[in-house]
Amino acid sequence: MMKMRILRLRNIFGKQFLRAVVVVLVGGVCVSSHAVGATLFPAGLPAAKWSEFNAVGYTRPVTGIIYRGDPRPPSGMPLGGVATGCLDLETAGTLGLSSIFNHLTPRGGPINTPILGISVGGRTWVLTTGQTKNYIGTGREPSEFGPDLALEGVEKARSIDYWGHYPIADLEYQTDAPVSVGLRAWAPFIPGDVADSNIPGAVFEVRLRNHTQSRHTGTIAFSFPGFDSHKTKRDRKGPVWVGAPNPSRPNLPSHNIVRKALSGTPAGVWVNDLNWKMSYVLAVIGDDKIRTGGELGTDGRKWSSIQNRLPNTAPETGGASLAVDFDLKPREEKVVRYVLAWYAPEWNGGGRPDTGGNSYTHMYAKYYPDAVAVAKRLVKDHQKLLKRIIRWQEEVYNSPELPGWLADSLINNLHMITRTGIWAQAKPPIGDWCKPEDGIYALNESPRGCSQMDTSPNSAVGTLPLVYLFPELERSTLRAVKAYQFPDGRPPWNLGGCCARFADGIACGTGYWELVEPGRGWQSVTNGPNHMIRLDRYYLVTQDDKFFKEFYDSAKRNMEWTMNLRPNYGLSQIAAMPTQNTDTGEGPEDTEWFEDLPYYGYVSHAGGLRMAQARMMRRWAEKMRDVEYAKNLDAVLKAGADALEQYLWNGSYYLCYHEPETGRRRDAIFTIQLDGQYFARSHGLAGAFPEDRVATVLQTIKDKGCTVGDLGIPPNYVSPEGTAIKDIGGYGTYNYVNFTVYYLAMAYMYEGQREFGLDLLRKCQEVYSCRFAYTWDGRQALNAETGSPGLGTDYYMIMCLWGAPAAVLGQDISAPCKPGGLVYRMIQAGKR
Repeated sequence: MMKMRILRLRNIFGKQFLRAVVVVLVGGVCVSSHAVGATLFPAGLPAAKWSEFNAVGYTRPVTGIIYRGDPRPPSGMPLGGVATGCLDLETAGTLGLSSIFNHLTPRGGPINTPILGISVGGRTWVLTTGQTKNYIGTGREPSEFGPDLALEGVEKARSIDYWGHYPIADLEYQTDAPVSVGLRAWAPFIPGDVADSNIPGAVFEVRLRNHTQSRHTGTIAFSFPGFDSHKTKRDRKGPVWVGAPNPSRPNLPSHNIVRKALSGTPAGVWVNDLNWKMSYVLAVIGDDKIRTGGELGTDGRKWSSIQNRLPNTAPETGGASLAVDFDLKPREEKVVRYVLAWYAPEWNGGGRPDTGGNSYTHMYAKYYPDAVAVAKRLVKDHQKLLKRIIRWQEEVYNSPELPGWLADSLINNLHMITRTGIWAQAKPPIGDWCKPEDGIYALNESPRGCSQMDTSPNSAVGTLPLVYLFPELERSTLRAVKAYQFPDGRPPWNLGGCCARFADGIACGTGYWELVEPGRGWQSVTNGPNHMIRLDRYYLVTQDDKFFKEFYDSAKRNMEWTMNLRPNYGLSQIAAMPTQNTDTGEGPEDTEWFEDLPYYGYVSHAGGLRMAQARMMRRWAEKMRDVEYAKNLDAVLKAGADALEQYLWNGSYYLCYHEPETGRRRDAIFTIQLDGQYFARSHGLAGAFPEDRVATVLQTIKDKGCTVGDLGIPPNYVSPEGTAIKDIGGYGTYNYVNFTVYYLAMAYMYEGQREFGLDLLRKCQEVYSCRFAYTWDGRQALNAETGSPGLGTDYYMIMCLWGAPAAVLGQDISAPCKPGGLVYRMIQAGKR
C-alpha cells in the first residue's frame, strides 16, 4: 500500500521527490519533501563497520563506515583539493592538523578547537564531544589523544556520527537541543578536472531541523581560529626528521592583520595578514543576515553568548566568528552554508613559514588573485561542484565490479592526494626547462615522518590514481625527473627533502618541500625499475604517443645505467644488487626498496622488479622499432631468468638473496618477493617469473605466511617453517606494509585466485579502517598479530590500492580508463 502511494506521488512530483521520500523513510521520519529534512544518513547504524545505507543527495545506496566513539580515528578527513593545502575535520567536531597556511612539515596544529555552536532558548550547545589530540610528529608512534575540552557554561554533543567519504564529511550531532544539527563539509575534488580541483576552500552546509511541534528561534555560529593556531605545536614530542637541516628565517616580521567586512555576495569577513602573506574569507552563501566577531575558540563563556553577541577582535589574533539567527516553524528545516576560502600563495622549501629554503608559488595563485576571488567562485558554483562530486562517487559506489567495502576504501584512499601533494608555478628557482602549464607537481613521501618530494620508490607504487584522474600532474612530475636525470642515466631518487643526497657517506638533506634539489639516494638497485614503471604506466594508460617519443631516450638511458651497476655479473646483473658499496649513507652495506636489511648478490624482490623493467623497456624498444636493442633485452631477460632459477629458487619460494662468490644467502620467505610479477602482469606483459614458480610461491605464502598472525595477513618475512623471524630489525618481527599486501592480494587475482586475493585485501582494509580507524592516517606498516601501528603516517604509497579495479577483472591497468571502465565512468559523471 505504501509503495503504491509513493509511486503515485512520484508520478505527480517526479523522481527527485521519490528520492527524498526514500531517504526520509530510512531515517525514521516520514514527512513531505518541503518540510523538515532527513538526516544526512540513517541514525543508529553500527559503528566502525561497513554498512550499506541511503544518503542525502545520492540516488542509490552507498557503502560507508560510521565512526562514533571508539575506535577514534587518529586523523580526521582532510578538507582540501589538489595542491591546496588541507584542514582536518576531526570526528570530535574539532579542527585538527592544518597545512592551509603552509605549515607543511611538521603539519600545523593540532588546532583542537570546535567550529560550530547552536543556541536555542537561552541554552548553548557547542557541537563537539570535546576530545583533543596530541600530534606525534615522526609517525613512529601511535597518535596520542589529549584531555577533553572543558567548555564551561555550555553543553556539548553527547556523541557525533561521522561519515567521511573524501572529499565530503557528513556529521550528525546528538544533543538534547530542540533543533537537531547535521553538517556536510566538503572541498572541490573532481576527477578529470584539475582546475576545479585546485580551489583552496571548503563549504560547510549546516542543516538545522525542528522536529518538534513548536516554533524555535536561535543562533548558529561558526568559529575559525587565527593564524597562530595553525602553527605546529612546539610542546609535542619530536619531530625527529631523518638527517635534514631545517634552516630558520631570521628577523621574522610580526603579524599585521587587517580585516574587512564583505557585503553582498559573499557576505562575511576577509582577514588578511599583510606581513605573512596569508589570508582567508569566512562568509555565508545566500541572503541570511549575519553577525561577525572574533574567534570563539575553546572559551565556553564566549560560546554561551552567541545568541546575543560575538566577541570583539581585540587583541587581534586573526580569528573570526560568523553567526546566523534562525526562526524555525514546527517541522521546518533551514540550511546555512558557510564558505571558508584560504590563500597563502608562497611556501618555503623548509616546510614552514618560519623556515628558510627556496620560495615557491602555489599553482592556485595563478587562477585566483586573493581569498575573496576564491570565495566568490565557491559561492557561484557550490551547487554544481557538489553535484559533480556526488555523481563521480556514485559511479564508484555502484560499480558492479567492486564490493561495497572496496568502493568505500577507494574513495577515501584519494585523500592522500590533498594530504601530500603540492604544485609550484614555473617560476625561479625552477629552471627554464619547466613549461608554464606544467609547473612542478609532486607528492611528499610522508609530511609527518620522512618528508621529501617525489621519492622514487614511493611514486613507483603510489601515483596510479594521478595517472587515472589527473594525468597532467604525473606528467609534470616526470618532466622534472627527466630534467634532473644525471649524466650517467641515473634518475633522481627524489626532487628534494630530508634524504636528498649523500656526501662522503653521510646523509645530508635539503628543505623538506624543495623541488630543485634532486638527490642520488641510496637504493640504486631499484631506481631504474621505479622510473620505468612510472613511464610505462603513464603511456599504457594514456596512450599519448607524444609522451612516448619525449621520454624514450630517458627510459633507454635509465635502462643502460641499470645494466652497468654490477659489470662482473654480465647480463645476469638484471637480477642482482649493484657492486658492493655502490650506495653509501645509510651504512656500509647496500639495500633496496625494502630498506630494513642489507642485500647481497642475486636478489628475488629487486630482481623481479628489474625483470619487469626489462620487459617494459623491451616493449618500448619494439614500438620505437629499436630492433637491436629489443634483441639485447631478450638476452638480458634470459640471463635474469636463468640466474633467478639457479641461485635463488629453493623449491617452494625464492631466497631473499644469494651471493655465490661469498656464500652469503638469506633463506626466508620474503612475502613481497612477487611485486615484480604484479607490475609485469598489471602492465599487460608476461610475468617476471615462470608461471609454475609463481603458483608455488603463492601457495607457500598462503600456507606459511597467512597463518603466522591472528589477522590472516602475512608479515614481511616468515621462516621456512612458517613462523615469525625474531631477529628482523627495521619494520619489526610481525609487521607488514600495507602496499605490499595490496600487491600480494592483486598478484593472487592476476594468477587466477580472485576470491582469495579479494579476501586478503578485505582483511587488510578491515584492520585498517574498521578495527583501528586509520582511514585518513596514511599508515604504512601494521602488526600482523594485533593490527597496531608500526612505522609511518601519511604515506601515499597506499594509493596503489587503485590497482584493484583492474586486478579484480584480471585486466591490465589501462582497462578502467577505456569506455565503460570505472575511471572513464567517474570522469564522465563528474563533468559539467
